[in-house]
Amino acid sequence: MVGQLPSETGRAACGVVAAVLAALAGAVTAFEALIGFATQIFRVENGQWGQLMIGEAHQPPPSAQTVPGESGS
Repeated sequence: MVGQLPSETGRAACGVVAAVLAALAGAVTAFEALIGFATQIFRVENGQWGQLMIGEAHQPPPSAQTVPGESGS
């Protein structure tokens, strides 16, 4: 397709678009690797110390929760 463009402006524009897309692909790949590394650290620390959690925290059932100002039955 680039070889069929009659002007140098068209070729230059395609070159710029290709460079931008390549840079964007590299940035997305680096971001995914960084997030994967951080997730792995959380899992290792959770297994070792049991202090860090991934996901929702455990909450007691609604019947065990108290409302301020109310006394238990």
